[in-house]
Amino acid sequence: MATPGNKSSLVLSDKDFLAQGLHKKCYIHPDNKNICIKVTYASEYGDGRKEFEREVKYLELRRKRGCKSRALPEYYGHIETNLGTGLVYELVKDYDGNISQSLADYFNKKGFLEGNFPAIKESLLLLKENMIKDRIITANLFPHNVFYKKDSSSSARLVIIDDLGSTALIPLEYYNSFFSQKKISRKWNKFVKKLQEKFDLPLVHELAQYL
Repeated sequence: MATPGNKSSLVLSDKDFLAQGLHKKCYIHPDNKNICIKVTYASEYGDGRKEFEREVKYLELRRKRGCKSRALPEYYGHIETNLGTGLVYELVKDYDGNISQSLADYFNKKGFLEGNFPAIKESLLLLKENMIKDRIITANLFPHNVFYKKDSSSSARLVIIDDLGSTALIPLEYYNSFFSQKKISRKWNKFVKKLQEKFDLPLVHELAQYL
């Protein structure tokens, strides 16, 4: 995959806009439709600079160590844009070229869980395994920030796209596997609880028993 160009300031416009959260907006790279760029913006929830800096530090540390994971999109570094510094990522897409949807999107689809329960259970257990194995630290883990990426017509995996890095003043979990596993386990348990609260369905509660 081609990496971003070395322009001094990349121009992002409304035609490139993809989505937004509480603190960040996401744009498709105007010169490479397989890449997206996240920038902060001011809102009633603040300007998101602290969260942005946390994510940059964590991703740069992982890149320096040569860490990769199938549970994270490829990270290409940061780039200057007309909207400020942006984080450059692989755009998470399905095998057919469509942009992947979140776990929350799929859970909201009528009949999805009923028809895909074993696959969803397997993909969630694999995500937990990958987070521990690859020491993926998240500030929060929400269903709308976990994408269900279809690798083929019969296989899929979950990819975390946002809220990466530790909120701790001294992030011991970055340097010690004992602390990283404890932190990941706590975040995972909260994530499972959020699934049950947001999707108060018998199958979701059944699913939670396996997680």
